Amino acid sequence: MEINLLKRLACEQIDKHSLEIQNIAEEVLCHPEIGFQEVLTAKRVESELNKLAIPINTNLAVTGVKGKLSGAHSGPNIGIISELDALIVKDHPHSNPATHSAHACGHNCQIAMMIGCMIGLNQELILKDLHGSISPFAVPAEEFIDIPNRLTLRQKGGITLLGGKQELISLGHFEDIDIAFMCHTATGSREKVFAVGGSSTTHVTKIVTFSDEPNSLINSTQNAASFAIESLNYNREIFQSSHTVRSHGIIIRPSESFAQDKQTKVEWRIRASDLDSLSKYSEVADRCFRAAALSLGCTVVIETIPGYLPMINDGQLQSVFESNATRLLGNNRVLTIPASEKSGGSTDMGDLSHIIPVCHPYCTGATGTGHGKDYLIKDYKTSVINPAKIMSMVTIDLLANKSSKAFSIMNDFKPLLSREKYLDLQYSRFGTEVYPVIG
Repeated sequence: MEINLLKRLACEQIDKHSLEIQNIAEEVLCHPEIGFQEVLTAKRVESELNKLAIPINTNLAVTGVKGKLSGAHSGPNIGIISELDALIVKDHPHSNPATHSAHACGHNCQIAMMIGCMIGLNQELILKDLHGSISPFAVPAEEFIDIPNRLTLRQKGGITLLGGKQELISLGHFEDIDIAFMCHTATGSREKVFAVGGSSTTHVTKIVTFSDEPNSLINSTQNAASFAIESLNYNREIFQSSHTVRSHGIIIRPSESFAQDKQTKVEWRIRASDLDSLSKYSEVADRCFRAAALSLGCTVVIETIPGYLPMINDGQLQSVFESNATRLLGNNRVLTIPASEKSGGSTDMGDLSHIIPVCHPYCTGATGTGHGKDYLIKDYKTSVINPAKIMSMVTIDLLANKSSKAFSIMNDFKPLLSREKYLDLQYSRFGTEVYPVIG
C-alpha cells in the first residue's frame, strides 16, 4: 500500500480514539508516582497494551513495561518511549496529598501519546506492509530525584544506576531496539507547536555530609554547609557560558536527632555541556566542600553520583520527524533547533543516544514552568494527539519500503559508546571521598 495512505490510516485511527487517548493522560495525571515506585502507572500501561493484544514484559528495572508489535516481515525494532514517573511538587493542583508527587513535567502525556501511537499502528492493513517491529516502552525514573532513597535501593541490590534508562541499559533491555524516540511536552505560544533538535547538559550529584567529632562541644556542621554554598556561589565567576554550567542544590532537612548527630547534609548538582567541562566544575565544587569543612574543623564525606549524558539527536532520524511534523502541522509550525544549542536540563535519553540512534522532539500544549507548581497541560491535541500521529508516521516511514530508511539510519550511525563502555564509564563516575578533621 502507498506509504501516505498508511499514514492516513494511522492518523484516522488516532482521531477515532482521541478522547480515549486523552483520558489516559488525564487519569495518569491523577495518580502520580515517583521513580522506581510507579506501580499504578505501570499497571495502567500494561492494561492498555493488553487491550491492543500486544505481548508485554513487565517489572523491568523495577517498574518498566515493554511491548512488541510485529509487522508482517522481519526487520529492525523501533522503540517508542514514554516515562512513567512524576516529581515532588507539593503545591501543584494535581499533587498527591499523601506523597506530594505530581506530573509537573508532562510524563502523563508521554504515556498517552505512546499508547495513541500504538493504537494508530495496530492495524492489519498497516502491519502487513511493515518490515520490522515496534516496542512501546514505558520506562521508570527519568526524573533524577529522591537520591538518598535510590542510593539505599542501590545498596540493597535493587538497582545499579539511579536513572531509569540507565538501569534498563545496564540490564540489556535496549539490546533488541535499533532506533528509539519519544516526544516531550513543553510550554510555547504563537505558531510553533513542535520542535526538533538541540541538546542537553550532563550532570553529577553530590551528597555531602558534614560531621563533628562525637566529643565536640559545638555543632559546626550547619555553618560549614552554609559556607560551602557561599563558596560555590562565589565560584560562579569562573563559569563559562559556552559550557552551559548550572550549580544548584539544597541543605537536606536534618533528622529529629540533629542536635545529637551533629551532622548536616547537602545535596548538590553540577551540570555542564560535556563530560570534560563537568569534571572541571565538579572538582571546583569538591574544593568548596573541603575548604568549608577545614575552616570549621569538621569532617566532610563527599559522595558523587553520575547523572545523565548530553542528548544527541540523530540527524537522519530528526529529518524524518521534521518532515512528518511539517506534513501534519504546516510549514510554519515546526521549529528546528541547532544541535549546538544546549538547554540547562538533562535527560537519560542522552545516555541512550550515545549507544543507538535517538530523537527527542518537543511538543507544546503546556503552560507554566517545567517542574513547577503551575505546569499544566492546556491543549491535549497539541500535547498528546499530534505527537501520537507524528510518531506513528515516523514509524511507518522507517519500516515501510523494506525498512530502507531505518537501515540507512542504522548503517550511518556511529555509536560513541558500546553498552559495555557506557557501563564502565558510569560505574567509574561513582566515588566517595572522606576529608577528615585535621589537627
